[in-house]
Amino acid sequence: MRASLKVALPLLAATLVACAPVEYRPIVDPGRRIGDYDADVAQCQDVADHVRPADHAVAGAVVGAIFGALLGRAVGLNGHDTTQVAAIGAINGAENGLAYGSAAWYDVVNRCMARRGYEILP
Repeated sequence: MRASLKVALPLLAATLVACAPVEYRPIVDPGRRIGDYDADVAQCQDVADHVRPADHAVAGAVVGAIFGALLGRAVGLNGHDTTQVAAIGAINGAENGLAYGSAAWYDVVNRCMARRGYEILP
């Protein structure tokens, strides 16, 4: 296995491990009692789980690797150098995909809570 892949694959794996769900509890206006906050948050998180940030990370990694390889070839790189650029593209694409997917997940939770009557604070 080439050195660039020996570095890229563990970084990509670490990025995907970071996709594990975290405990997120939106900050809401405490002056208004709407319902059972804990139950509502749990249900909204279940709805948001359909977003799946890891899927965005994988798609970003694939697109980044392809773009990196094509860019490497376009500037005249060959073999190992093209592989390195593709690996960097994969890592960058995975990180961007994860960031996008995570933001979408939080947005779904916040919108779900807002639709239940909670005023989400920034």
